[in-house]
Order: sequence, then C-alpha cells, then structure tokens
Amino acid sequence: VQIASIQTLVRRYHRYRVPSMIVWDECHHIAANSWSHIFKQFPNAFHIGLTATPQRLDGAGLNKWFRSMVIGPTVPWLIKNGYLAPYKLYAPGNLDLTKVHTRMGDYVGSELTSIVDKPSITGDAIKHYKKYADGKRAVVFCVSVAHSKHVVQQFIEAGIPATHVDGETDTQERDEAIRRFRNGEIRVLSNVELFGEGFDVPCIEAAILLRPTQSLGLYLQQVGRSLRPSPGKEHA
Repeated sequence: VQIASIQTLVRRYHRYRVPSMIVWDECHHIAANSWSHIFKQFPNAFHIGLTATPQRLDGAGLNKWFRSMVIGPTVPWLIKNGYLAPYKLYAPGNLDLTKVHTRMGDYVGSELTSIVDKPSITGDAIKHYKKYADGKRAVVFCVSVAHSKHVVQQFIEAGIPATHVDGETDTQERDEAIRRFRNGEIRVLSNVELFGEGFDVPCIEAAILLRPTQSLGLYLQQVGRSLRPSPGKEHA
C-alpha cells in the first residue's frame, strides 16, 4: 500500500509498482491536471473516488473518471446516529455583492476583499460570536491574508484570544497555533484556503464564514469543520 499526496505522487508515480486499485480522497478534484494525469497512467486499475461534495464549480461531471455513484448516508442520518454533531445556523444580513464579478465559477477574490474586509463587518461577526458562541473555539474563513490578519486583530482588541494562519505560515508556527487552539488558549483560529478540506479538529465548536462563495461544495466543506462530534459539544 502506498499513501501519498497528489503533489508528491505526480512526480514519483513511475517509481512504484503498477497498482491494481487506486483510492482517491476528495475526488471532486480529479478534473485538475495533476490528478487526471495520474489517472491516465493507470487505465487498468480499479478506481474508487471518495468525497463528501461530488460536484465542481466548473460543472465538469465525474462520470469521465467513475462509472457508478454510490450515495453515502445523509447528513441528518449521520447526526442522528452520532457521526456528526447537530448544529445551529445563523445567517447574516445580505451583503451587496452585485458589483463583484465571477471568475471560474466563484467570486473574484480581490473584489470580494474590498467588500468584506471592513471593520463594520468584522465587528458584526464579533458581536454575533459573543452572542451565540461566546468562549467557544471557532474557525474563521477569510478571503485574503490581509483580511484574516485584520479579523484577528479586531478579535484580540475585543478581548478574544485569536491568531491567523495561512499556506505561507511556518509549519512549526502553524502546528503551535493549532495546538494552542486545541487546548483552548486560542479561541479563534482564522485562516485563508487552509482548513476547508481534511482539517480534522473535533473540538471546533463554531465556523464563521467571512468568505462569501458561490460554491456549495466549498460551503459544505467549511461548515463541516465544526460538525465533528466531541465530548461536551452539544451542537456546532
């Protein structure tokens, strides 16, 4: 059995024995060049794709790579049987995004930043955090690094321990931030495009979405970070 990230495997697949079976995690990404390149190298392998969100913003179907779709249990079933935490959802007032353009199926990030990176909007998020999730560990999803850092600064000024991480954050620094978040020293962990998939920290009690999106898949992946069951968590 060989376990690898796509980024590593696309450079090294020729080193390994030809597999009889390949299991793809987060397989909605398979239309990406590096993923599909690996797929094409092993036409005789049995391919199984796993994902909680089997859809893509670009509308590309997955039937080019997989012949049959096996539907897993629903979210209500998973909650009822204890595999996911129940949740309460609070929706904000509508942002005016009419002037924000769409590129590759989602809002243009630079234009989005100018709309959401405002003290008034962050302040509203802090007010509602205090109202609905005061003291709970929350992950915040932001549009840009600057946006995330501004959000963290406002949380700190409001007396709420918070920190920022992104893809460029030093690995040790990032691990330390997550450790402090797990043990409760930090209550708010803000990130940019880092924790949307595969981030399994069951103690997350709230997800704060300050990154508007047209992608149902991205939305579900983000809110899903808070749905892991954990002792003492009555609901997300």
